[in-house]
Amino acid sequence: MQLDLKTIIIIVVIVGFVLSVNFTLIGLLRGDKRVRAEASKWGLAVGGGRQAQANANAQAEALHAAVAALQATPVPTDPTPHE
Repeated sequence: MQLDLKTIIIIVVIVGFVLSVNFTLIGLLRGDKRVRAEASKWGLAVGGGRQAQANANAQAEALHAAVAALQATPVPTDPTPHE
């Protein structure tokens, strides 16, 4: 069986990904301080993203409420023609 370069690269990338995920999980389970510090940084980033999304959703809801209120008010019409 002969492997070409593309196949070898794909295999190396997959093996590298699997090993990195496993080492990270093992580090978390063992309580490695460096891994926990990195996980904490990612947790803060994800939490900040959730907060930003919640703020954006609140702004969108306020905007929709303001638009609905503006659409509910009748627009006065001017009976005189403009020239």
